[in-house]
Amino acid sequence: MMSQIIKPQDQATGQFDGGKITEQKPIGFPGEDAVIERLGPLFYWAWAESREPAEIGLHPHQGYEIITYVLKGKLIIPIR
Repeated sequence: MMSQIIKPQDQATGQFDGGKITEQKPIGFPGEDAVIERLGPLFYWAWAESREPAEIGLHPHQGYEIITYVLKGKLIIPIR
């Protein structure tokens, strides 16, 4: 099995909430300039950071399993 290190400068980036949340994408969607666009069944992997309260609105994604974990701070998921 081969391992590959994807340096931050080779990862796609993104942002939410007017730039309050910044995102690094080692595995990105097609067209996002990530080195890897899909790895088996995993087609998106990102980590995000915010230094102030911020929000990610509802996404139109359907049929995807989304896993979120918080290292520090809190995550509030509104019930809609």
